[in-house]
Amino acid sequence: MLSRIKNIQGVTLVELMATLVIISLVATLAYQVLFQGYSNYNRIKVETEIRDEADLIMASLVREIFTLKEKDISAKKFAGPKEYILEYQENGVNYNTGIKSKAGYILVRNAPLYISSSNIILMETSTIVEIVKGEYEVKIVLKNVKTSKEMQFINTIRTIKEQEVN
Repeated sequence: MLSRIKNIQGVTLVELMATLVIISLVATLAYQVLFQGYSNYNRIKVETEIRDEADLIMASLVREIFTLKEKDISAKKFAGPKEYILEYQENGVNYNTGIKSKAGYILVRNAPLYISSSNIILMETSTIVEIVKGEYEVKIVLKNVKTSKEMQFINTIRTIKEQEVN
């Protein structure tokens, strides 16, 4: 037994180099996987933040425009400098709803709806376009100022069309 212990040889330089190469490859692959995962996490985080803001804006506009009667809309200001406003009257009160993209906010029933995140801005390319009478295409374009990620959201909204009585 004592002769076996004395007979043990150490590792050769080639074996040591092969081990170091294998460890380096495994470490590089592990780093790449972790780095890619972190990059994906950040990208998804930014997109989710933009989508959350867009959902809030679209839901507010859809809720307001969808419940409007076309006959109650008194004016449509779509030609102004980056302003797309529907003016209407409800119970004797005048309201404005739309997009003031140059000013950077949405208007719902005369109240400004600001974006809650300081990282996101409303782009001037956001619009409301009347496709046909009573049907509007709302396009919201939001941008994350830190990453320059820009996303656009389009929704078609129809107002209430009253039936003609003969």
